[in-house]
Amino acid sequence: MLKQSLNGDWKLRRRGQQETIQAQIPGCVHTDLIEAGKIEDPFYRNNEENLMWVGKSDWEYKREFELKDELLNSKKIFLSAKGLDTLAKIYINDQKIAETNNMYRKWEFEIKDYLKEGKNEIKIKFNSPFPYLKKKDEEFQIPAWSVGDHRLHGGGWIRKQPSNFGWDWGPMLVTMGIWKDIELIILNKARIEELKVGQNHLESGSVGIDIDLLTEKIAAEDLNVEVDFSFGGKKAYKNNFKIKGEKAKIEFEVEDPELWWPNGMGDQPLYELEISIFDSRGQKLDSIQKKIGLRELELITEADKWGQSFKFAVNGREYFAKGANWIPADAFVSRVKRKDYRQLLESAAEANMNMLRVWGGGLYESDDFYEICDELGLTVWQDFIFAC
Repeated sequence: MLKQSLNGDWKLRRRGQQETIQAQIPGCVHTDLIEAGKIEDPFYRNNEENLMWVGKSDWEYKREFELKDELLNSKKIFLSAKGLDTLAKIYINDQKIAETNNMYRKWEFEIKDYLKEGKNEIKIKFNSPFPYLKKKDEEFQIPAWSVGDHRLHGGGWIRKQPSNFGWDWGPMLVTMGIWKDIELIILNKARIEELKVGQNHLESGSVGIDIDLLTEKIAAEDLNVEVDFSFGGKKAYKNNFKIKGEKAKIEFEVEDPELWWPNGMGDQPLYELEISIFDSRGQKLDSIQKKIGLRELELITEADKWGQSFKFAVNGREYFAKGANWIPADAFVSRVKRKDYRQLLESAAEANMNMLRVWGGGLYESDDFYEICDELGLTVWQDFIFAC
């Protein structure tokens, strides 16, 4: 499997106008307009009101990319867009390939039939959500989001960050754009499609690890799978085996495990898991790495004099959950970097927090957020994104 990134320089224009500006992907319309000097800082004075036209306009991103003949002869070529915000139409060489309507999910489309050798063009047209939501609200009215003047009727009809439309703590800045990585995936044999890791903490003190591996195969040959599970450079488990189909179940035990604890209760050791797949000739096709804390977390609901308890225990020890709501760290989430997450999350840990609630008016956070929480001992209460 090969990947060709489409991140970086794109062109952006407002629909109905000829002028284009430089855009940077991942990003959004607002950040590109700021960088080009076309709008002032949205957080300054009443600029929020002055810039409402941005979210009410339609926008178009485009760029060219080269595709060599040997890649074009691959068996499958996918366009993988990890985040499109939100109502988008995608075109390859002026042929429409797909429409999207969900900011939170990854979109993937097979596009080989739309490509040609040499120079290709990709264009993504984003429609303002306001006309769509007005139409949906007229068809069937549902309660408005948010508080005070920050309300959007029909907002519940779209899978888009609710706080984009304003909240009591933040501005109304309705974003659009390619807010996560976008790339081509060139596939000839197989790739890892999904990996699920479960834990079973046994009475003996050891931890059973259950891994469900799902691959996508487009060649008939068997796959060789290599599993490497280690801590501090020492192997806890290593194995190689073949699979004939697309799925594999991997089970093993870790004896004398180093247990993970919430902040203030102990250390946060993280085991390293790497799973790789190879073809019959030993060529690596794909691999995935994860860091995993071994812990048993349970919610205890027992009858008491008030009705029923609601408390957490980790590794058999009850603990008091103390923390805060986590809202998006910036109105323009594409410009939040790993160092920004670290600074904020380290501040939470230093304030003796051990749990954060990812608030349901924001978004499902980046892998950086959850990985740093693991490192700092911050458990996460994850809302579904259906606030109010």
